[in-house]
Amino acid sequence: MNSSRRENYFIDRNLWLSSSSTNFFKHCRIENYQDSGKGGQKRNRKYSAVRLTHIPTGISVTSAECREQNINRLKALEKLKIKMAMMLSGPNVDIPRSIISIQSPDYPLWVAFLMDELYRDDFEITSSAERLGISNSKLLKLIFRDKIIWNELNSNRMKLGKHSFVLPG
Repeated sequence: MNSSRRENYFIDRNLWLSSSSTNFFKHCRIENYQDSGKGGQKRNRKYSAVRLTHIPTGISVTSAECREQNINRLKALEKLKIKMAMMLSGPNVDIPRSIISIQSPDYPLWVAFLMDELYRDDFEITSSAERLGISNSKLLKLIFRDKIIWNELNSNRMKLGKHSFVLPG
């Protein structure tokens, strides 16, 4: 039935996704490096780019958007938690089914909950929306606000031989 099931099950997924940055960094390897890019005065010549690897899972992300290492470290943390939420399965997420802001500290948990639902239904929006108690269009709008989740949805639908959704507008 569920040919797109995630195989990476981690009992601690929800704990990692809801942990503070201080606690989360204890499970990570942080590498600072000099990012290449366009030249000129604004070029990042310092070792302010960050590669963050979650040691238990091996999942890694980078951030070099800013010239300040601390900001890049926090951006990498946000990216890593979202990537983990999309890639890892785990215990049921104990989070309200209400809509959560992208800025909320609970957002990675909400993404994990959403991905669990989508995988459970082989990325059929109608079934997931019905179980979440919202309309199909509302669910698509929620997914569309985060381009990473939108791309993941379409990528998995195409793997299953289903049509991809077109960007609104």
